[in-house]
Amino acid sequence: MLSPNLQTATYLGTTYELQYGYKAQTSYVAGEFYWPVERGHTSFNRDYARGTSLLSMEETPAERTGSVGGSIDSDTVAKAFGLERKKDLLQRSDAGPTAGGGGAGVGCATVIIAFIVILLLIGLLRSCEDDEWSSSGGTGYTSGARTGGGGFSGGSHK
Repeated sequence: MLSPNLQTATYLGTTYELQYGYKAQTSYVAGEFYWPVERGHTSFNRDYARGTSLLSMEETPAERTGSVGGSIDSDTVAKAFGLERKKDLLQRSDAGPTAGGGGAGVGCATVIIAFIVILLLIGLLRSCEDDEWSSSGGTGYTSGARTGGGGFSGGSHK
């Protein structure tokens, strides 16, 4: 059962706290699945956790499905599949919606910060361009203001 604010979910008497909420889209499929999977499939997912237990919900316009499971140490997985020599490849701290493949992945926060920096740089460049076009004979002050039509009044660019 989901709480009204979606910050918690309860399953079999255990309450889980929301960890992630994200939109997912399938870009490719590899392997065998026991449910229909196709490229372009989009869903909204919520992952709730309590200790090492995870409760996941996937929602589409047509259905809502849930699953419950737990974390397993990478050494246990390596041993179960006879991959002890490759166990370092299985280690990762989190498989969340923004986790990268390996230590050099780019997270969601990095992308958002980069986008904001780019917007600021574009604004600064436009501001410099506007100052260049509205400056009077190199004196360094603005001699005109933008009119409602988007043009300038005054200035040495005429």
